[in-house]
Amino acid sequence: MRKLTVFLGVSTVLAAVAVNIACSSSLAQPPKDAEVQRENAPEYLTSATVGETSVELGSIDDSCAIKRRGETNWVKLDVSVPCGFVRASRERSAQTYFYDAVGHVLVVAGPRADVGEYAANGRVGPEHACSNEGQPIFVREKAIRPGESKQLALGFCHHLGFDEKYFYGFAFPPK
Repeated sequence: MRKLTVFLGVSTVLAAVAVNIACSSSLAQPPKDAEVQRENAPEYLTSATVGETSVELGSIDDSCAIKRRGETNWVKLDVSVPCGFVRASRERSAQTYFYDAVGHVLVVAGPRADVGEYAANGRVGPEHACSNEGQPIFVREKAIRPGESKQLALGFCHHLGFDEKYFYGFAFPPK
């Protein structure tokens, strides 16, 4: 049996509604560890709207997962939990770019790196909530497609977005 967790983040009231929507008959009650996930990463952005599609993050086992709001099928990602969408500064919405060939591009960042890792970097600090792992997500109409996950020391910051060229690189990786 797979363990499913729905993260509650930015708005507790809206997230509680999302939990009720996400719960199917096989999950009559919210997952027991949802409260623990919220305590571990309350500042992570776990829902986003791109175009007319709303998506939300949760977890399957110990991996991040994504689905369209109102759907029951989760897509497992190659990012550990807790996870959240990358956003510029502390904006309340996910940073995204749109390209005709791939649709909307969002980036999911994994768990916060250890505080000691920031000292050697010098460019980002703990206030940016950076992770060493991340994965682009492509949303086109009703389809969600994960891109290739990446490992990069402090490379995916929850509170520090990317320049557009990085989104372009995720959308059109070199061959």
